Amino acid sequence: MPLVDDNSGLSPVSLAVYRDGRFILYYSPGELYCFDRRGIPLWSISELPGLEGNEPLPQTAKLAVDSGKGLIFISDQMGRRIIKLLDRLFCDDLGLVNKREEELIALNREQRRSHNAEPIAHKALLYEQAGALEMSRLLWERVLDLDPMHDQAALKLDRLEIEVMTMNAARLKEKAIEILKKVGPESARLQYSKTIQLYEQILAMDPSNKGIVAEKKDLKERFQKHEGESPGLKPLSVVRITMDNLFPSLMQQYQEQPIGKVTIKNTLERDIHHLKASVYIKHFMDFPRISGEIGVLGPKQSVDLELFVLFNQEVLNLEEDLKVQAGIELSYLVDGQLQSLRESKALTLYRRTAL
Repeated sequence: MPLVDDNSGLSPVSLAVYRDGRFILYYSPGELYCFDRRGIPLWSISELPGLEGNEPLPQTAKLAVDSGKGLIFISDQMGRRIIKLLDRLFCDDLGLVNKREEELIALNREQRRSHNAEPIAHKALLYEQAGALEMSRLLWERVLDLDPMHDQAALKLDRLEIEVMTMNAARLKEKAIEILKKVGPESARLQYSKTIQLYEQILAMDPSNKGIVAEKKDLKERFQKHEGESPGLKPLSVVRITMDNLFPSLMQQYQEQPIGKVTIKNTLERDIHHLKASVYIKHFMDFPRISGEIGVLGPKQSVDLELFVLFNQEVLNLEEDLKVQAGIELSYLVDGQLQSLRESKALTLYRRTAL
């Protein structure tokens, strides 16, 4: 039974127990206590040290402990975050050493004292080494806010963005393949499209990434196999898509001037008819803009279709450059039957004042 003042007004909401029997209790409205196995208080806190001063603990939370490292995890559900604390008393009693945690604590102290970018940059490197790529990326963004000319931050952010996207694409691909095997291609279509879009975004940033090229090809081949396509009914081959980055200030010019082109090869053993391409950029176009039509494209022939956009007024509200996905849909007739093929291309839509 923990020894606390009955008149304190504290209400226990969560409990976690260390391997040596001592336990942590979280009390509402925001008190954290540690007791030995007999219930005698060892320490308590009600505030967290912050960069701009102390902040109170959340009014309610859930707890977990790591007895191997002497760490306490507080799940702040209202704030949607996990707070990690180092229990130094527990570590000292059991002879535990947490080099990385102590280094982070020292860097936090230095950051509060110096208010410059270097401690944050060192923390970003530590999180990257630990595999916490999202946290590392967030810290590099803070470094750039403090020091826009920092010699590492911009390069690190570009590389980390690719690594995070690659990691997310791998998870999506695994999920898409699982659904593909268990259910079928149409049920897996959403995961498939999201994965392909991530691959395209990565390749837009790193065109020489052979690993991503291979992953993209593998996923497409898996889908084609499950869709049961026969040799005579392979989809059209999109040889390449080239598209310019776009400027809202040129929206009127884009009505007449193409923003790029798609090169298509007829891989079928028969003519295709009425081949058209359309472009759509979500939020910034009210409907797809359709290109001119190719009446007939014979077997093994290739053709370029110019791509156009028709922006709505939303582009004139852009305050910052924005990466977007342009959806390209090809439609055509084979033996009188309508067929379609969808691709996407990553590009940058510049802020409204850019020229």
